[in-house]
Parts: sequence; C-alpha cells; structure tokens
Amino acid sequence: MRHFLYRLDKFLVMKGYFPSREKAQTAIKDGNVFVDGKVRDCAFALTGKEQIEVKNVSKYVSRGAYKLLGAKSEFNLDFNGRVVLDIGASTGGFTQVALESGAKKVYAVDVGTNQLSDKLKNDDRVVDLSQTDFRIAPKFEDVDFIVSDLSFISLRYVIPKIVEQYKGVEMVLLFKPQFECGVAIAKRGGGVVRDSKLHTHLLEDFIDYLTFFNIKVSDITHSPITGKTGNIEYLLHLNGKTNKKVNAKKVVQTAFSKL
Repeated sequence: MRHFLYRLDKFLVMKGYFPSREKAQTAIKDGNVFVDGKVRDCAFALTGKEQIEVKNVSKYVSRGAYKLLGAKSEFNLDFNGRVVLDIGASTGGFTQVALESGAKKVYAVDVGTNQLSDKLKNDDRVVDLSQTDFRIAPKFEDVDFIVSDLSFISLRYVIPKIVEQYKGVEMVLLFKPQFECGVAIAKRGGGVVRDSKLHTHLLEDFIDYLTFFNIKVSDITHSPITGKTGNIEYLLHLNGKTNKKVNAKKVVQTAFSKL
C-alpha cells in the first residue's frame, strides 16, 4: 500500500522550487512541472519518492522584476545603500531587484493580504506592510527611493501623498495605460489598450500632471515586457540626476515597434 504524503504544489514550495503555492500552481498549469516524466495537476498526491523536473524556472518572484531590471539598465539606477519604498509590492518583484542591487532596506507596501513571497518576508531588510493602503499610511523613515507597480488604480491616486511625504525623492513608476484611460475605454479592448495615439495622449497628460506637482521627469522608456494580458507599459524615472527632454510619442512608437 502506497502512503501519499504531499500535494504536488505544496511539495514544490517545501523543496524550494517556488516561493509560494500560487507560483507553483502557475508552473504546474503551464505544463512546466513533470512527475516521473508526466504533467500532473496541482493536487496530485506524492509519496516523496517521485522524480520531479521543473522547467523554465525564473529566480525572480514575479515578472515585475524584469520591468524594474529594464529601468535599472536604461536609467542607470543606483540602489546601493538606499532605503526603498515599494508601493504596490504584491509578490515582491521590484523589492527583490532593489535588494539584489544593494538596497539596505525596503518597505513593501500593498493593500493585498499575504502576497509577498516568503523568501522576501524572511529577509531582515524587508518590512512587510501587507494590508496597508499607502494613501493613508504614515511616513516611513529615511526613504530615499520609491518604486511603484500599481494594479487596477491610476498612479494619480498616490502622487499627492508621495509629494506630501517624500517631496523630491527619486522614483521609478510603472505607467499602465489600461489603468490610466478609464474603465470604459479599457473594456472596449477586453482590458488591453492597443491604440498608440491614446498611449501618447495618456503619457503626455500624465507628464503635465507631474509637472503641476513640481516633479521632475528625468526620462521615460517602455517596459521590456508587456503586462500579463499583453498591455504595453512604460517606466518613468522621476527626480533623478538627469533631466532629458522626454518625447512620449517617440517612446510609444518604439514600444509598439518592439513589443
């Protein structure tokens, strides 16, 4: 008689293949996990003696990490010794990149519950601030760099609070047209905004909005990867040392030609 001890998804987390069950489940559903050479479902029962093979495993806790890595390269960002505020941390892709790039501390803020990767929760340099709405949060000490990857709300909801508490602090914000254009427009394309002219308009309008708050737009680039549903997104470097004359239309054209 065989004694089954583990669910496949739990086993993968326990053995360190993935930082969370959600990540393990995604890999299983995508067909990247093999048990004795076969693809199984998340609840498949293991004895612990099976041969497990995992393909296409990233060392990063989320795809978002690649977006900040793109910004780091494009903008020549320096996180070394910095105290970083990550607004909309989710599983922690931006937090992970900041830490691997030398940040001495990261405040990982998110309204969600228990999303931050266990790998990051257990890092002494990370302050896990799950179930925290940045808009009503207190000021965090010594913050000298802000990163943000928000979902389902516009960046305009957090800019006034940032200016109030962290005026002049260097930032990298992920700009998502699908959350800046309004629900009605986004729904027309099933949540994917494919109109390059609209992208340009939204970016230019947001730059004007930042200027109103005396936030310096140092540079803009497109994210090296799209969002999960295929949306082209953009990275804005604010209050940096450089002060380029940004050309939103050119950035959008480049993004649409590459992605």
